[in-house]
Amino acid sequence: MNSVYVLLMLLLCGCASAEPSLESSAIQEVSVPNRFRKEPACVVKLPRTKAVCSVKGCSMPLTKGSTLKSLELTFTCVPKLSPTGFDNAADYAKLVPLRARNAYGDMSLIDDIEGEPEERMRQLDFCLYGKEANFCGGANVLRLIDGEKADATADIKAFIESIELRDGTL
Repeated sequence: MNSVYVLLMLLLCGCASAEPSLESSAIQEVSVPNRFRKEPACVVKLPRTKAVCSVKGCSMPLTKGSTLKSLELTFTCVPKLSPTGFDNAADYAKLVPLRARNAYGDMSLIDDIEGEPEERMRQLDFCLYGKEANFCGGANVLRLIDGEKADATADIKAFIESIELRDGTL
């Protein structure tokens, strides 16, 4: 009887909610399966943010002024010795070094300069290098016609650099 009374009081005063809190559920450890089944998974701790995350990636909040439909950061895990493309990046890719909580990595930014202007995007790709596997991902972070004010690159970079790998190299 007492527990029913306490629950009723919490609901009446608005102290309890039926909706899960993004803040409390966003920090989580996820195990992203390796693309090669026999290789180790990438086990990572994701930072506390307003993103909604799963083993496939995170749905991130849009930046002010963005006309993107959504900001989806996808995840993948590849074997340590697999090529990531950062060693031999295209000339038009801007490379940015990353330092996550316990691993180094790389990020590339590529602006689409072909096609219809309203469809051109900025693509961000990244990899964090673990001892046994590389944790990688990507997202379209900007519709180029929105301008730099709507660019989510800084927010995504900060999110990536807050990730902790179970098998970090630092």
